[in-house]
Amino acid sequence: MAELYRYDPDKEGETRVLYFSDYTGFGRNDDALCRAIAQGGYTVYGGNLMRYLLMAAPLTLETLWDDGTELTAQIGRPLYLIARAFAAGPGLAMAIGVQSIDGVIATGPAQEGLAALNLFSQENPARLMLTRQIRKLAPRPSVFLWNREEAGNLLPGGLRRIYDLGEKPHLWGVVSQITAPILLNALDWLLTAAQQDEIEER
Repeated sequence: MAELYRYDPDKEGETRVLYFSDYTGFGRNDDALCRAIAQGGYTVYGGNLMRYLLMAAPLTLETLWDDGTELTAQIGRPLYLIARAFAAGPGLAMAIGVQSIDGVIATGPAQEGLAALNLFSQENPARLMLTRQIRKLAPRPSVFLWNREEAGNLLPGGLRRIYDLGEKPHLWGVVSQITAPILLNALDWLLTAAQQDEIEER
């Protein structure tokens, strides 16, 4: 896995958050979001999936799952995953295959993220179809947020279909941008798996 940056809360908390930034790298906005989440009482591990882009061979789901299992063993539980933008695809795929990830927040075009940059092996493309695999995530909770700011010309239909084919507890929302209060609200929802209609923008 890529190098991870640790952000400790002011007060010791038991819940961990693994935060994957977009493929473009871990930038200032990601750093600010991780710091704010840590201030909300979570121990945050932030990083990106850049290492996978540098691999000589295409990535397989088995490699992704092995890395996720190793990460959760190192970080501990309870552990929730936030996967931003195109990293939403690998993030969801990792969470589906690694039972020790207790819940996930996906904030971007997930299926497109699995197809981007020829990152994954295409020997068995059906295995990469999140619509076929998403039910395996339940009963662990999940939040799907379509972020208009990062979507560009893409439409939310693909992520919405993944959500629709999943099982409860799960939550759908559309936001103009990803902010720390929105992510903290989503994390609160994951922790309680409470039923609510939408993620509020604060």
